[in-house]
Amino acid sequence: MGFAPEDVRVHIGSRVHKDVSSSTGDDYSDVTLWIVQAAKYLQRMNDWTCHKQEFSLTLTAGTYEYPYSSAVWSGAALVRPRKIQMDAIRQIDSSRRLTFVDEIEEVDRLLGSQWRDANTQDVVPRYATIRGNSLIVAGKPSASFISDYPTLEGYYYRGEALVTSAADWETTDFEFFDDFYMDVVDLAIIFGMQQEDETEFRTMLQQWNSNRLPELRGYDHTPSSDEQIATPGWYGSVEGESYIH
Repeated sequence: MGFAPEDVRVHIGSRVHKDVSSSTGDDYSDVTLWIVQAAKYLQRMNDWTCHKQEFSLTLTAGTYEYPYSSAVWSGAALVRPRKIQMDAIRQIDSSRRLTFVDEIEEVDRLLGSQWRDANTQDVVPRYATIRGNSLIVAGKPSASFISDYPTLEGYYYRGEALVTSAADWETTDFEFFDDFYMDVVDLAIIFGMQQEDETEFRTMLQQWNSNRLPELRGYDHTPSSDEQIATPGWYGSVEGESYIH
């Protein structure tokens, strides 16, 4: 799974007649910027399963805020976190899940506005929400609770490694599914149109959103057990079937 940004850049260069052979050239820089814009746009259009990762989080007594960059996460910190799957956070060694709420103000309404105060008693946490680049666990976990359930686990979606130096682009593959290759190419070319004709850019982007994006959102890279799988053209002449069941 995954494809090289360098392949995308070369493909775009051939389609729009840009010289991307030198990393110091203007065409190279322009096309690289288009690819970054395309990848950023595509990754925020859906929670793609190719970006889904597991996490575990070590709780601290009396602490309710856990920044994504903190060493309390497995692997020292989350890698390019874009979104935590809030409905799947659970305590390890327990099937109990925290209830997700949209805003920390909702936690205040549920627990009272003093729940975060230093002199407020630590409890068994019941809720989770996001504030900025931090996971909020509410109420504040008590030492006795952590003794029994020291860790939370769940899933998050990470973003692409969108760095623009030549060395990184040549060695870091996208995590998008291989089937998304042409979509990154097409989107990058569409964003390139911004430099030339904003009207055409908006028209082409709207067409992509209307026609291609719904197909991608329904994409499943793993066939189900009863799904027909298309076969090579010669298969039918051998078995009398055009699909494998």
